[in-house]
Amino acid sequence: MPSTGKFSCESCGKTYSWKPELAGKKVKCKCGQPTRVPETDPALVSVPDGLDDLAALGEGTIAQEQSYAPPVSSGKSCPSCGSSVDADAVLCINCGHNLKTGKKLKTAAVAAGAAGTDDVMPGYRSFQMDNASEQMSPKTKKIIAFSLGGALVLIISVVVAVNIMGTKKEKERQRVANLNAGPAILEKVIENSEKSGGLVESLKEGTLHDGMDNPNKATVAQTLAQMRHEANLKQYYADLEKSKGPLAKTWLESSPKTRFYSMDHDKSVTFIKDMEAMGFKEIYCIQKPEPFPPDEIATYGVFAQMPDDAAKRKKIFDWYWQIPRMIENDGYHQDDIGQKYLAIQVKD
Repeated sequence: MPSTGKFSCESCGKTYSWKPELAGKKVKCKCGQPTRVPETDPALVSVPDGLDDLAALGEGTIAQEQSYAPPVSSGKSCPSCGSSVDADAVLCINCGHNLKTGKKLKTAAVAAGAAGTDDVMPGYRSFQMDNASEQMSPKTKKIIAFSLGGALVLIISVVVAVNIMGTKKEKERQRVANLNAGPAILEKVIENSEKSGGLVESLKEGTLHDGMDNPNKATVAQTLAQMRHEANLKQYYADLEKSKGPLAKTWLESSPKTRFYSMDHDKSVTFIKDMEAMGFKEIYCIQKPEPFPPDEIATYGVFAQMPDDAAKRKKIFDWYWQIPRMIENDGYHQDDIGQKYLAIQVKD
């Protein structure tokens, strides 16, 4: 095989054999400096002998280092390692000492295939430093920030949900404990209602709270009594509305023989006018008038629609309790419960 030419490192001057498979490729010298293999065989031109091989970066191929014979000593030696150097040498090829500046060239081992290198093979020195990790791009930072934010929101949501569930469980536990600790009021109410034939009947009879051992029994009894009273009044008004007589004013004007019990005709007319002045509307005879000896027609009261105005209603009830010779129907004391009507009865 014909011998090939040599080429030298542009930095330190170390020489290597030229190989066609490395032609034009970028390689690194042992001194760590990059250099480029000539495109053509240097043997075609005059090249000094005594060169070494060079490690190639291209395609993972390594140029075999040739045995190197140091140049004949010229009497000059490296002040750093003592090796003989040429008289015109700039760099000691043994230790990398710069003979002009006095500084030593620093080298670093580069792993094979490291990022930023040109396929450097293991064991060769490189002038390059390992590339630092590239700075994160703004987009990457946003993605990481959103991810962290989402994770934080998720953690907070889980903590809040756990706390809410714990609170609900504690409230339910306390509610059940209170029910178990107290009397079975609801069960007793249902039982009493069934015995009386229904809730309304039990309220009327006053038996709804029978058998309840409740520290608030007095309050419960009072509340039930009020409920019973209101239910009775509403039923009473409903019954009167069905059996009511004619409009009182029209009936009184129809004959001078008409009157309310305990009143003559003129007083009865005045009584209706006073009621109209207080705001009563649709004042009816409480029932259909009946013949009354010797030759009169009478009814024992009126059934009147009340105004909605609160002040007028208060004035009406104040007046109602001061009317002389007026009586309540037994068991039906009338107070303002928001009812539509008021019944006024007079005794004979």
